[in-house]
Amino acid sequence: MSAPTSSRATFCCEACDTPLIKRTSRLQHRHLRSDIWVCPNPVCGASYAGISELTSIASPSGIPDAPSCELPPTPAYQRALLQMAWKLDHRHPG
Repeated sequence: MSAPTSSRATFCCEACDTPLIKRTSRLQHRHLRSDIWVCPNPVCGASYAGISELTSIASPSGIPDAPSCELPPTPAYQRALLQMAWKLDHRHPG
């Protein structure tokens, strides 16, 4: 029996290469979660612990009055902000 495939990125078991399933996820603080991943292969049954962390903002919210994000921008987002500012400063009247 083969494991179901998905277009989502996932981890695979180190022992049997079966895609892992996230069993639990606990919020540690606003930008950090502790995760437990388990192997669904009944012969293997390995489990793994890890963390999921938000480290930066890739694009802003589309909500007009959304609060600002305390995370730093990604380099691509920072570059886009600087390009927009440059274009506004160098507009030609007309």
